[in-house]
Amino acid sequence: MNKLLIIKLDHIGDVLWAFPAVAALKASWPHAVFDLVCTPYAREAGERMPGISRVHDFDPAWPLPRRLAALAALRREGYDTALVLGPADKYNYVAWASGARTRIGYHYAGKIIPYLLDQVFMTRRLLHPADAAQREGRRLPHEVEAMGQLAAQLGAVLPARYVPLILMLLGLMLRGVSFEFHALSRRRAFWGAMFGLGSLLAALAQGFALGGLLAGIHIVDGRFVGGAWDWLSPFSIAVALGVVAGYAMLGSAWLILKTRDEIQAGCYRRSAALAWVMLLAAVLVSVWTPLRYPDIAARWLATPNVFWFAPLPLLALGSFVGLLRALRQRSELAPFVWTALIFLFSFGGLAASLYPWIVPGALTLTQAAASTQTLVFMLLGVGMLVPVMVAYNIYQYAVFRGKVDVAAHYAH
Repeated sequence: MNKLLIIKLDHIGDVLWAFPAVAALKASWPHAVFDLVCTPYAREAGERMPGISRVHDFDPAWPLPRRLAALAALRREGYDTALVLGPADKYNYVAWASGARTRIGYHYAGKIIPYLLDQVFMTRRLLHPADAAQREGRRLPHEVEAMGQLAAQLGAVLPARYVPLILMLLGLMLRGVSFEFHALSRRRAFWGAMFGLGSLLAALAQGFALGGLLAGIHIVDGRFVGGAWDWLSPFSIAVALGVVAGYAMLGSAWLILKTRDEIQAGCYRRSAALAWVMLLAAVLVSVWTPLRYPDIAARWLATPNVFWFAPLPLLALGSFVGLLRALRQRSELAPFVWTALIFLFSFGGLAASLYPWIVPGALTLTQAAASTQTLVFMLLGVGMLVPVMVAYNIYQYAVFRGKVDVAAHYAH
């Protein structure tokens, strides 16, 4: 983010309430340019706001030609991000008119027309904390708290995890490029190695992001105060190795099912070691998480929660025993099934531990969720695609069923 436009078209007092949120943003993005759009009678308050480089006047009561001219002037400034600090969502159109590619603001539940308009006006819509509080029966937050939470969305989570996310994207890109070049190039060994490197990089990055997330994100007064390398720690390294071992175990189990002879024998040998590494990483996360977050430990050990949560780790442990037994017996299908169940039960236990947090101790699912209308719209859209995806996967598994035959042009 290089140039941010803050939109606060309210009274003088409301502009003053925005000071803490703007200060938090400026601390998270010290080199970015911050401009403000406010009403003419709040201009003096806006000019006194720390971190603001320029103040633009805009009054919703102006005649239409004058408003259009003011919006055109904003568009010429070349903002890459626009943030509507509300509290009303009726000014979200100003963010869209500014030409900023990233447009963030609040929305309120139960408003159909604004919801439809915001699909165009905003690229990211967050449920206002007042609505979230009413849903959960909590006290209504002050406007300063609401704007601080909105600023935290932009200035806290992404900088804390930029490096592993970028590495993951690079790894996935390398995988895709290598896969295409491998079939056409004479240097197949090289592109095969690049495909493996991309896979390893993507898996490590996911593990580092997960480990860094569980280790905690340093947020003070709604802003990120840590460093770009906070995600790198002995704990995150152990989690990353566990994620790599888990993906390698899945791949190895799949090759056991699809190959014969030397390749299959090598996968049997490697799978036992990979399984133990995967178990150690799962145990480490299971022990670390309640120790790092006492409220999670209290929820797990409280009655009757312990009777609901205990089956998940027990089922994961039982699946691990079944995996080792299947490997000793040289079963072909069972290792893949047991490995998939280990993933299912392990991540189910992790989700149950973290709920309702999506960023432990900083951001809940309710705070990050879109509106009910948005979720229903997405559910309907995805719901229509799920049968198609299921049918396609069944078809491709049927086409490529059986063992791989290296002598055939197509493997069946």
